Amino acid sequence: MAAGIVSFDLATPLSPLSKRERLLVAASTIVVTLSRIFFRARSPWDWDEILFALALDDFDVPNHHPHPPGFPLFVGAAKIFVTAGLSHFHALQLVNLIAGALLIPAMFLFCRELRMKFAVAVSAALLFAVLPNVWFFGETAFSDVPSVVLALLACGLLLRGCRSGHAYLGGAVLLAVAAGFRPQNLVIGLLPAVIATWHQLRARAFSRVALAILAPAAIVVASYWAAAHASGGWKIYREAVIAHQEYIRTVDSFRSPTRPPLQNLVDDFFVRPFRAPLINTGVAILALISAAGALLRRRWPVLIAIGTFGPFAIAAWLVLDHMSASRFSIGYAPLFALLPADGIAMIASRLRTERSRVIAQTVLTLGGIATMTAWTLPAVNRARAELSPPFAAVSWIRANLPTGSLIYADSGMGPYSELFLRDYRVRWLGGGIPFARLESEPAWGLGETTSQVPHARNFAWPRTRLWNVARQRYFESSVAPIVAQVSFLDGWYGEESDGRSSWRWMGTRSETLFPALSVKGRLTIRLFIPIHAIGGAPQVTVSWNGRIVDRFAVTEPYTEKTYDRPAGTETNRLVLETDRVANQARQGIGPDDRDLGMRIDRLEWVAVRD
Repeated sequence: MAAGIVSFDLATPLSPLSKRERLLVAASTIVVTLSRIFFRARSPWDWDEILFALALDDFDVPNHHPHPPGFPLFVGAAKIFVTAGLSHFHALQLVNLIAGALLIPAMFLFCRELRMKFAVAVSAALLFAVLPNVWFFGETAFSDVPSVVLALLACGLLLRGCRSGHAYLGGAVLLAVAAGFRPQNLVIGLLPAVIATWHQLRARAFSRVALAILAPAAIVVASYWAAAHASGGWKIYREAVIAHQEYIRTVDSFRSPTRPPLQNLVDDFFVRPFRAPLINTGVAILALISAAGALLRRRWPVLIAIGTFGPFAIAAWLVLDHMSASRFSIGYAPLFALLPADGIAMIASRLRTERSRVIAQTVLTLGGIATMTAWTLPAVNRARAELSPPFAAVSWIRANLPTGSLIYADSGMGPYSELFLRDYRVRWLGGGIPFARLESEPAWGLGETTSQVPHARNFAWPRTRLWNVARQRYFESSVAPIVAQVSFLDGWYGEESDGRSSWRWMGTRSETLFPALSVKGRLTIRLFIPIHAIGGAPQVTVSWNGRIVDRFAVTEPYTEKTYDRPAGTETNRLVLETDRVANQARQGIGPDDRDLGMRIDRLEWVAVRD
């Protein structure tokens, strides 16, 4: 009999657990549940968490509330808790905490139904629960941990369905629910579903097989039909999904010219999805021992586990964002626990006596659990004890700036401002926070990085353990007054406003000063020329520090131009010129007697950090 495996016959009932074994599983479940409750994150942190929260108010996939394909049942589950009075973040987090309470039962069920011995099954469940990425992301508002728990439960029930019709139907339905959380679960559940269906067909349970196909299909279709309906209809929803797929193909996948070669990402997706060298090395060695033994000896339980989660692991390696490998690898993280637990059993089986085998297996398993726990605790404790930098930044704004204040939000902070600063006037920028701008009204910048501007408020987490387990983004945020204004010199008329936006007119020539930047700057100009009054196509010339950088003919009233300029230590001078002006009074079309060449509706000078 192979180490770690009881006799392999999926149609044969398992021996019942002893009282001691049931108590051990129950105690492990309670301990893991309490750890999830105690170390739950204090605040939202990452972009996707905010998109999920926005979806609870306005489910709109084309607007990325949340991002395609919409994860309808995850959002729907959290919506129940919002209705009960929880905040958006805490409702999403509660779904994760419930999943955390099911980590041990789900993994244990899957391993047991694979006919793994009790010691291996419980060891795999415990190792799975303390994997650094599973632990950290299970305390947040992401969908990854609830998704993988549902997939595990579905796969375990489907395998039990080789001998039980009720378990077969239950597993099929649960797999459909899991697919409503994340579509990838259909790939994960495919092999267990095929195995269970084959057993059911052998038993000539044709009507049960038909029901197990039709009922889950109806659940999946209804889930994503609801997502499409809430998003404005199937056509709009489908276009959003296709656009997102195209983005993944051209930016995240192996087809992207900016993505590292696949061979360079083997380490990220299969060895070190989180950066803990001692843990990564131990897990990799034990997993290789288990996988090699399974291939050489045809150990079907291990091969089925690899066949269950391996396809998604390969898909993640091929097409998903490598910067988020720690989170995406949660979808196949059960392999990072089951294979090492089996590897430990194989090593222990080489010892002569049963007693020495039990001691070795216990010591190695507890050593792995203790190592992972000790390494992960500082990471989850920081998220438990402190507000995340972006949430701390928006909280500072709400506590210190009056509602209605003008806020320039950096592109990465857009969703935060959309969710938390709805009663402020927020301008979501595609570039950086402007160092200089058109309006003279006081404003503040909400940035994704720290700021060196005087009186800025910076919020940051150190790049320690958490840096190695989470996506390496949003460790810094800032709120800074925008104090360096544009200096408008010769050729400009005074600032005008309608209460919502501001603008300035110029005649044939204007001069403007911008502050120096120690990094590359980006100048954005949005201009309006009254073509109907001027007649013809005026020539516009743009000069920067005495050199012409652009000259163009204007044929449409509105034009926007962007120019990247090098860093420097001197004040920058912008000169705008046009060869035609309009004068309402002289032309008899209005009372304004000014020579009006161009109206500037947007003028921003921002730092660009490539």
